[in-house]
Amino acid sequence: MVTFPNQNKRLAKGSPTLLNQGWATQGRFSDRGSATRPSYGRTIRAGVVSWTNGDLLSKGNPANHSGELFSHLGAVMYEPNLGGETQPDIHFLLAGSKEPMIADVLAVSDKGLDQANPFEPLLERIKQKFSTLRRRGISGHLAVRVGAISDRIYKGSEPTTLRLPQLGRFNEVIFDKRFNQFLKAISDDPDSVHTFNVKNADADVSIRFTPHLGGMSAGHPSYTAAYSLRRNPVLNALRRKARKLKRSGFSGTSGIILCDGGCESLRPKMENWSTYTLDEIIAEFFRIRSSVDFVLAIWIEQTPAFAVVSTPKIQSRLFTNREKSNLNEAMLNCLSKACNLLPAPSKTPLNARHHLEWLRKVKRWHEGESFYGGMTVFDRTITISARVALELLSGKLDSKTFSSIYTVSKINPFQRMLEQGRVIVGVIVKPPERPEDDDEWLEFEFGEPDPSIGPFQVPSHGKKDSN
Repeated sequence: MVTFPNQNKRLAKGSPTLLNQGWATQGRFSDRGSATRPSYGRTIRAGVVSWTNGDLLSKGNPANHSGELFSHLGAVMYEPNLGGETQPDIHFLLAGSKEPMIADVLAVSDKGLDQANPFEPLLERIKQKFSTLRRRGISGHLAVRVGAISDRIYKGSEPTTLRLPQLGRFNEVIFDKRFNQFLKAISDDPDSVHTFNVKNADADVSIRFTPHLGGMSAGHPSYTAAYSLRRNPVLNALRRKARKLKRSGFSGTSGIILCDGGCESLRPKMENWSTYTLDEIIAEFFRIRSSVDFVLAIWIEQTPAFAVVSTPKIQSRLFTNREKSNLNEAMLNCLSKACNLLPAPSKTPLNARHHLEWLRKVKRWHEGESFYGGMTVFDRTITISARVALELLSGKLDSKTFSSIYTVSKINPFQRMLEQGRVIVGVIVKPPERPEDDDEWLEFEFGEPDPSIGPFQVPSHGKKDSN
């Protein structure tokens, strides 16, 4: 048997390059405010933590996913009216307990910081500018460096901002006449090292071209690290949720479920001289917002990072407000172990965000991920994605692309069956191993060589002893 895993290839151009491993996509949901168990699309990967950002998933209800998690442990109501100005995401009563609690759910990300520091768009623009040289056969390594507005980076300093103009001013500040001269110099002398620098009030960018090497490297000071204890995405988000919980009218235990939407500050790290850790940020939050009993942090670790296939895993940690916490032992145990009920993620939050943005860009927002590129070959059976087969039969996927997908070591297993004179004698739709997957497997069974498409051969079972 030969098995070729799903390679996450894409059917359209412009697919993001970060989609090696997955975390979450979109799904279908029950109405907000319902006290019933929510309805899920099969693309949901890990409940509450699958939500990367509200603007990408406007149809999504994070409270529903947290409710799915806690519904296994007790009674859950979604966005109940408790007599206050706001409605918490969930109201939860642990089985066997008489004291309910409320919680709000949020997914914190660095997306706002990414938009304020357009480093990735800069790299994309540089790649586009150099594409004409690549097509002419000029090869070389590009090393890109971007500086920060301030070189003073330490614990307690202001958040770091890269010295880059906004996207609309890229051509004016960076890709101007001097940059075109830089490209022309490379074109005229592709065997020499060339450098381009912009260092002024608007930008601090350097690009170095080294001939005969491949690839591209880039670097910049971290703008997502928590240099400021008060001005960071985690504390800002927690303070907003604390205000909402306080106005709900509920006087019992309350907390916040803090989910990883692609935020560096959320991931635990060793205490150091330059940045604040998650422990320090949440301790500061409890100091200024004593009304909150707990914060349940949930994040994704992708380990080992150096492996060919790196599997994302859910990690969690419960933080309690020592000055005020009303959590009893049963509730502490419940919150500490709740994330063990979540299914394994398929994407990191950052990869999920890029995937969703790409789906929206190519107007395929409604599609879940298929087994595109996956294949199993065993004796007389070939198994491929059912969705890919449908796209081929419908004409959406052309035969040339299909052949390139399923040709391995210059061998197309379907073509080999045809050359052997074998025809399809059975097709079975096989369900995926995970019920949340958005595709099925289609298994084609091939018979003995058939004279309808090849030379006549005496079947092996029909041969008789000449004696």
